[in-house]
Amino acid sequence: PSVEKDTSPLSLLSAMASGLPIVAFDIPGVHEVVNKEGILVQVADVEQFSSRLDILLSDEKRRRYLGYNARKRAVDHLSLDAHIITMQNTFKKCCSVYSSPSTIH
Repeated sequence: PSVEKDTSPLSLLSAMASGLPIVAFDIPGVHEVVNKEGILVQVADVEQFSSRLDILLSDEKRRRYLGYNARKRAVDHLSLDAHIITMQNTFKKCCSVYSSPSTIH
């Protein structure tokens, strides 16, 4: 795992899109991506990280639950398609504000 600041954790997004359960250090960029779909641990706390991995290894139901929700979040909210839709909607809102006729007095 990386403990460096990563504003766009591509390996994390890839793992989520693959449906893998996530255990990650709570660093900027990561806690914006991982909500209840994964487990965040305190930065550089290797014992806590190891403990959370052990919990996942012994709990198949939780692994599947986290993996399913990680994939769902990646596809629904973090994918290129999701970002394109968000940008299109933003542009439409901006255009509608500036294209409405104004009254000149």
